[in-house]
Amino acid sequence: MYKDVTLMHSKALLDKSANTIDATIGVLLDDNKNLVYSRVFDKALNQVSKKVYNYAPVDGGNAFKSAIAEYFKVPSDYSILATPGATGALTVLLQHKKSTSNALVIPELSWVNYLKMAELNDYDIYFYDNFTMEFDLEIFNKYENVVVVINTPASNPIGTTYTKEELDVFTSKINEYENATCIFDLAYYSFDSNQEFIFEYGEKFPCYFAVTFSKTLGVYGFRLGALISSQKELLAPIARGTWSSISNLAIEAFVNCCDSREQMDIEVEQNKLLLQERTSYFISLLDEYKIPYYSFQNGFFVTLKFANPNPVVEFLMQDHIYTINCNHGVRVAVCSLNKKELLKIANKVKEFIQITCI
Repeated sequence: MYKDVTLMHSKALLDKSANTIDATIGVLLDDNKNLVYSRVFDKALNQVSKKVYNYAPVDGGNAFKSAIAEYFKVPSDYSILATPGATGALTVLLQHKKSTSNALVIPELSWVNYLKMAELNDYDIYFYDNFTMEFDLEIFNKYENVVVVINTPASNPIGTTYTKEELDVFTSKINEYENATCIFDLAYYSFDSNQEFIFEYGEKFPCYFAVTFSKTLGVYGFRLGALISSQKELLAPIARGTWSSISNLAIEAFVNCCDSREQMDIEVEQNKLLLQERTSYFISLLDEYKIPYYSFQNGFFVTLKFANPNPVVEFLMQDHIYTINCNHGVRVAVCSLNKKELLKIANKVKEFIQITCI
């Protein structure tokens, strides 16, 4: 139960205590609990034409694909498919690559939805270490199709951003196997700098990139994303048979929004600063209180290091604080918390450690 983000978020919403702290869901809120969203995108919504009432092109259309290519500086020979967020992009890829035997290789500490997507698409799950990036390469000899997910930068749940050198080594191992497919989950792409080199891997070997603007623009409900392929591929039929097409309103608003790229970038930088201020404050408390946590670089979450997270989650819930068990840690959604709440969480975890003598 404590690993289910939707369930834990629902429990937090049902808790009517004045002291309730919801540290479950990855949305950026300001200090007054208002959603932080792009005013540029909001303005662009008012500029859309009545054609948004019609079906959108299944692949998103040329204007959308051009906007995506320009935003991410994608090479001109790559394929782009509009998807409902990065989740949709990952789903299309799993369906596209599916064979008679399938494996999905993901980080040991990772987004729980990877497990559900693997289950629904009949993929066996394997893990690699988040830090050494090592796993049993014999997997490639056991399965006809092996998909490897790399969540960088600012990974969910521990905030890892891999360097080019680390990715060079890791992807070179994967590229040795013809049945291997690499996909970069770039959900938090905008929350680190100098990440454009990631798209260069598609020029070295066939790979994919899942992108979304949920986090970048704070427009989670629009489910605006894309699957980018380094090859010329016809992926639209899979999308057509899965969700038909994504929202025409989201597509046209995004295209309009990209006409104000400079203002968009200013908003993103402001959001990064807000997030960095919070995470720095929380980590300073963890260091002061000697609370163990996973090495953090940037992102929406900080994950506390506990071999058995459930007692910690339960202890916090007694004080109306809701967090997530992510296998070997307790995930705290710093993105949605103000400093007062972060201080309370740190104090309660410190109290738990003192009581249990961990």
